Amino acid sequence: MQFSEFNLDPDLLRSIDELEFEQCTEVQKLTFENTFKKRDVIIQSKTGTGKTAAFLISIFQHFQTARESDEHFALIVVPTRELAIQIEKDAHAISQHMSYNIASFYGGVGYHKQEKALKDGVDLMIATPGRLIDFIKSKKICLDKVNYFVVDEADRMFDLGFSQDLNFLTSKLPKPENRRTIFLSATINSSVRRFADTFIPNPVEINLSSDTLMVEDVDHYVIHVSIHEKFNLLLGLLRLKNPSNAFIFTNTKQAAVNVAEKLRINGFNADYIIGDLPQAKRTQIISRIQNNDFQFLVATDVAARGIHVDNLDMVINYDLPEDPENYVHRVGRTARAGQTGVAYSFVCEKFVYGLEALETLLNIKIPIYWPEEEYFTDDSNMDYRSITRPERRRGRPGESSSRGRDSSRGSRNTKSSRNSQRPANTRDRKKDYSKKPVAAKASQKAARPVINKKSSTTKPATNKQTAIKKTIAPKRNQKLEKRLKIYQEKYGVNFKVTSPAKTENKSVISKITGTIGSLFKKKEEK
Repeated sequence: MQFSEFNLDPDLLRSIDELEFEQCTEVQKLTFENTFKKRDVIIQSKTGTGKTAAFLISIFQHFQTARESDEHFALIVVPTRELAIQIEKDAHAISQHMSYNIASFYGGVGYHKQEKALKDGVDLMIATPGRLIDFIKSKKICLDKVNYFVVDEADRMFDLGFSQDLNFLTSKLPKPENRRTIFLSATINSSVRRFADTFIPNPVEINLSSDTLMVEDVDHYVIHVSIHEKFNLLLGLLRLKNPSNAFIFTNTKQAAVNVAEKLRINGFNADYIIGDLPQAKRTQIISRIQNNDFQFLVATDVAARGIHVDNLDMVINYDLPEDPENYVHRVGRTARAGQTGVAYSFVCEKFVYGLEALETLLNIKIPIYWPEEEYFTDDSNMDYRSITRPERRRGRPGESSSRGRDSSRGSRNTKSSRNSQRPANTRDRKKDYSKKPVAAKASQKAARPVINKKSSTTKPATNKQTAIKKTIAPKRNQKLEKRLKIYQEKYGVNFKVTSPAKTENKSVISKITGTIGSLFKKKEEK
């Protein structure tokens, strides 16, 4: 079905034609049939089927056909910053012949630009929960005028622990009858469904998931390989298959850095993106890969959703994902909008246990690819000593750290992380037990006297009598009391002994009385 068959606004249809959108996808067709009739919908469809365009066109059609007196305020909540940036870009493209203010709001960047956008007025807001809640609590934005509410990647919201944030946000929205609501995701889990049942009355469910969640037009393969040969296989696969571009996914930040740096050393044009990178740099890297400035992007799951690269040839799961649903979103980066692609998954002894759960979720048996010996490239002559640990963000990581926003949180500088940054020769040095520890002197263990030079005598001070009160906290015993009594009679000074202890210690006694004697000797010399 063509877009022109719907009664779309002329300016909106003009933008769609310039973007060369000709045929509606199935999810777009079913969405329009319900949203144009002011119905709430829950959409479950595979990645790359056009869900973003479906809700954006629905929003702008609503804006264009609404009465002039109606408010134009749509809110799209997303789990990651990358997805917010991508949706903002798509929204500008679809509304290029309409005059609406569109802005995205997310953490990891300053507030100034976003605050200015709020002052200028926003018609379409794309936001991550953390930054949006910050603005609400600071009373810089109010959601009681929202007439279109969209939650994209709803299952990811709950996976990242945003359930309380969603409850807070929905409590600030108008009543259901005064707004339209769309929930979307490639997978709709029980948490999303329970939440939707309490928040959306009588929604229309659009479920286009087939018996398998596998993205169509993608050839899937698993390769069983030892963990020590994974990088050698990666080098050979890239050289022999020679893709024009590819995404390479790892399960850890350190692995992403290592793989990207090793690829560079071996002559490949590669970069990496992880949660610890500053937001400005993450945005720059995404822009570069979309502009084909480099071929291979190594990423953790922070990049599995929200990054769209046209004509992506290949996806390589360097580490098999521990959460099988992440496989769907990783592989969904290729074969978008009718294109084709291929996905290779390296299955090593560390992550092999996730393969069964993955095939159960997908309801298929992924074929095994048996590489020839020539695929394992020898890199023993390469020097990898220059590879460093991942960069760490300073200050507040992304969203407010107290709420743990986004999947891009920075690691705390704990004792264990500090130790892990020490040189290997220091960290691995064995303790020398050949020497016996030297026993500490008793005088070091005992409490030192504390002398307070405030006057406590009742008699007036004379040249032989000093009106200074001495407060000390020694080990109390008979010998010490005797010596103090001598000083008291000789100099007419009152001593007050505090914090008595039963343990006798000659060194402490000698030190205390010696200190007091030297003080008054100096006094007499003056």
